[in-house]
Amino acid sequence: MKPYSFPVASLEKPLFHHDLVRVGRQLANRTAAFPVIQGGMSSFAMRLTGDPFR
Repeated sequence: MKPYSFPVASLEKPLFHHDLVRVGRQLANRTAAFPVIQGGMSSFAMRLTGDPFR
């Protein structure tokens, strides 16, 4: 007997993919403000160096 037959493996893959999508959505919701913070820090660094804005 094989440990996994084909139907069981084909059933497990969508569930695993669904878990990955769910975890990815949770991470995206947590880090939704990260691009805004990153953009603010980059503009602040440009202001410190004085290259584009002075």
